[in-house]
Amino acid sequence: MKITFVLPYLCATGGMRVLATYTKLLQQRGHQLFIVSTPAPPPTLMQKCRSLLAGQGWPSARKKDPSHFDNIDVECRVLNKFRPITDRDLPDADAIVATWWETAEWVAKVSP
Repeated sequence: MKITFVLPYLCATGGMRVLATYTKLLQQRGHQLFIVSTPAPPPTLMQKCRSLLAGQGWPSARKKDPSHFDNIDVECRVLNKFRPITDRDLPDADAIVATWWETAEWVAKVSP
């Protein structure tokens, strides 16, 4: 079975650790997995102000954070900018799994 996980962005949170574990276990059962995510969102105005007030300067765009998917042999597609995921971003799959409320809204708008 071809399964696509739609993630808000790749990071090292507990939820992503669970998804990485599911990915490994599903691959061991012979399924083909694919990950689609947006890049980390840019710093908010509040985060920028806090950085300035803390004497750390104006924060630049976020760099790629470490992720639980870094050491897993799975194809990951990260979009070039933070935006909703559409049909064009997704490979042909038997199942598309949204992993967050925001990604659920995006996946609900994808054609069957």
